[in-house]
Amino acid sequence: MRLLRHPGPYDPVRLESAVEASGRAVRIAFPAGQTLLAGVSEALAGLGIASGTMTLFGGTVRQLVYVLARPDPTGERAVALTDPIETSDVAVIAGGASVGLGPDGTAFIHCHGLFADAAGEGFGGHLFNDRTVMGEGAVAYVRGFSEISVEVIPDAEIGVAIFRPTRSERPLRSDRPTRPSLPPSDGVPSAMDTAAPHHVETGRIGRIAYTHVRPNEDLVQAVQKVALMHGFRAAFVRGTLGSLTDACLAAPDGALREIRGPAIEVLAIAGEVRSDADGVPRAHLSGAVADTEGRVFGGRFVSGRNPVCMTFELVLEEWLPDAGTI
Repeated sequence: MRLLRHPGPYDPVRLESAVEASGRAVRIAFPAGQTLLAGVSEALAGLGIASGTMTLFGGTVRQLVYVLARPDPTGERAVALTDPIETSDVAVIAGGASVGLGPDGTAFIHCHGLFADAAGEGFGGHLFNDRTVMGEGAVAYVRGFSEISVEVIPDAEIGVAIFRPTRSERPLRSDRPTRPSLPPSDGVPSAMDTAAPHHVETGRIGRIAYTHVRPNEDLVQAVQKVALMHGFRAAFVRGTLGSLTDACLAAPDGALREIRGPAIEVLAIAGEVRSDADGVPRAHLSGAVADTEGRVFGGRFVSGRNPVCMTFELVLEEWLPDAGTI
């Protein structure tokens, strides 16, 4: 195992951990035109939640600003971030984030994401959350902490301030601008000009279903069948892997990309089930797949076009919103 030498003194406490008896489950549906930071901070501040962990999936990002981590060419630290990279109209495959408080006590998010461009090519990085503008259909599930506070605190060993858990109680301040503005570009309106109110649900995780899917069953339809079988009106899809005979992925503009197998390996998948007005479960799944040459592609799985090749293992967690929210 290769070890890195960091610039500061070695800290003998190698694990900083805090625990609480439970947390609060929240689902956030982002409106198009709102930054990731504003969408999350507004929703959680309204519920009195300052810290938590978040899973991001589905939909699109209208404007994505991110950086990559690379060895520091100056040698001052082990790792440095690149200059910001900007792109637009990409599909969200999945993302993981910690939510907490910055040095000034306002909302702060540390988020890494996996995305796909219009050609279906996968890529990812470390997001600039106050400059990343959400598109249509993106959703986040948050596990909010009630006793643990996650705060940006300097770390002498690595030489930068990072998220660390504490037991202190500091409320999330509401004086941060709710829609940080981006500088105009050649008179073109900001990507955030059409932001609408976001939809927030609180609730809890109910039953968990583990399912083996046999060959030639469509992946998206299998998820819907499992939800119907167990009476899940809403569910979070996680812990899934398997192979497809062929894959069909949709780009943000609706263009379809066919990846020919067999067998196409599913590397990552995230999504949810929501019941329509007639009570019929509808699955929305995004993911990344590898073809027979190891090339990676991402996008939204198209219903009826993604047959299982050998096997697929599905895990659905039932989502039980609080009364009156679904």
